[in-house]
Amino acid sequence: MIDLEKQFTTALLQRCCRLQTAGFPVARQKQQAETYGGVRAVQDYLRRGGLDLQQLAAANLLDQSIEALAAAPEYGALFTDDEVNACFCALCDAGYYH
Repeated sequence: MIDLEKQFTTALLQRCCRLQTAGFPVARQKQQAETYGGVRAVQDYLRRGGLDLQQLAAANLLDQSIEALAAAPEYGALFTDDEVNACFCALCDAGYYH
């Protein structure tokens, strides 16, 4: 599980860099991932409500969202069902799954 957590943290940091480059405010998530690991950073992010996915959708970046990463099947074991469901719901609301 630790290797999976490290893999997730690496993937999250890469997405944060891409989103930051595109002008999205993810500095806090990036800093938390570097300090506490990606899983804890995403759990905190979800508790606070995440980003405005409509803006990511408008920029055609939903596939790079933190929610899309957390909802990916390969990382499902790292999160609770409620956390994954929150990501799926947010992505559905933003039109990610048509």
